Amino acid sequence: MIYYDSHVHTAFSTDSEAPMEQMVIQAIRTGLCGLTFTDHMDYHFPAEYSFDNSSDCPPFTFDLEKYLAQIEQMEQTYGAGLQLYRGAEIGLKPDAVEKNIELSRDKRLDYIIGSIHLVDDMDPYFPQYWEAFGEKNGITAYFEAALQNIQYTNSASACKNKTSDTFVRIDTFGHLDYIVRYAPSGCRFYSYRMYAELIDEILQIIVNRGICLEVNTSGYKNGGVMPNPNEDIIRRYRELGGEQITFGSDAHTPERIADRFSDAERIVRNAGFDHYTTFIGHKPTFHNFDN
Repeated sequence: MIYYDSHVHTAFSTDSEAPMEQMVIQAIRTGLCGLTFTDHMDYHFPAEYSFDNSSDCPPFTFDLEKYLAQIEQMEQTYGAGLQLYRGAEIGLKPDAVEKNIELSRDKRLDYIIGSIHLVDDMDPYFPQYWEAFGEKNGITAYFEAALQNIQYTNSASACKNKTSDTFVRIDTFGHLDYIVRYAPSGCRFYSYRMYAELIDEILQIIVNRGICLEVNTSGYKNGGVMPNPNEDIIRRYRELGGEQITFGSDAHTPERIADRFSDAERIVRNAGFDHYTTFIGHKPTFHNFDN
């Protein structure tokens, strides 16, 4: 069983209206032991993708002090029934490296997910991306962007004793084949084998630098048939020596907390894992599936 959801969003994220309290209440109802808030901090996100943002902050960023204060309030109210952790999902892109480094060093955060949401400042959520690239080239461009940007990252545990470095300190690489969620033809132009050379380079860096791989179940939304990344990538990560897997629903609404975790667990077990990972103060904690 999986008792921790390490990727959820609240109204602090531009693309969510979910009150933090409702996410906590649903997590308790679901029987979770822990929940990590990972609201979006995508610096320099193009303003045209603001989703009618009413916040005083730029699109896909939030006020860190207010965020931490609200999590503390949730702990005071619900802490007896649920462990709450402070995290952020940062958007990896070349012009955000300095700000990402600064945020990733904030010792008040337990957990950082590094994700790719943009390619050449274009968002694959919108049709314009696919009109510009086409499907096969659009997927290739996404993995190329992932490979480019992961060069700027290292595991938070590897960086913790350094006062100055050029790496963004991340704990987990998020939803590796996220791009497929929005491909117009679904998986018609996608499989691990079609992009194996690029994906293997990304996975080898993740393994070598001790970065955890996220299994994100939002790939099942809207009739989707797989988590992100898919089973072949998870299995390949294991073959390359990967040892750390974390689970996140990527929930933006309460009803998706821990959604399809049993399906994701089955896939991960079949790939050869007997445990999963959560993070407190960027330190990994390992949980056996059978406990």
